[in-house]
Amino acid sequence: MSSTETQEAVNQEVVNREVSNETKKDRGKRTAIVILCLLLLLLLAIIIYLLWPKEDEEKRGRVVTQENVGEVLEEIEKEPVAAPAASYTVKMNSEWKFENGTAASSNAYVENSEHNEFDVYFDVLLGEEEEVIYQSPILPVGEHVDNITLTKDLDAGMYNAVVVYHLVDENQETLSTVRVSVKLLVAG
Repeated sequence: MSSTETQEAVNQEVVNREVSNETKKDRGKRTAIVILCLLLLLLLAIIIYLLWPKEDEEKRGRVVTQENVGEVLEEIEKEPVAAPAASYTVKMNSEWKFENGTAASSNAYVENSEHNEFDVYFDVLLGEEEEVIYQSPILPVGEHVDNITLTKDLDAGMYNAVVVYHLVDENQETLSTVRVSVKLLVAG
């Protein structure tokens, strides 16, 4: 092999290495661009997720007592009206008397006021476990129920309970609920 041929072979080798290095540089640049694009897409997805409107968590109802009725009414007035059943007139007495744990109440009275728009039913819940001790039938507007007999035989004493009203539509689907405290007085 002549020195010219050797020189040409060396030059060809240098050119091949330069082309190979440029190809590696191009691949590196392309890889960097792809990674950068993926990171930008990920960042955009995170921003969209954080800015997307979230559904409000459902607020739990409060027990209405004589002591907090004004405060609860103020809170209700401040809340935006979300459903057609924006108000409900409660017509009931707050102390129910029972001769014994299995007798019908001598004075319990609950009415679905003629001022209301929807039918209603109610449950009476006892204790922190909210054990259901009475379930009413559906009360159309203007109707009432009295002579309430509890489904649990209570010992003599005074019990704090909660009446949960369910305002329902024509398909008996609950539109909203109202919770009111009631005292149960069971004689011996």
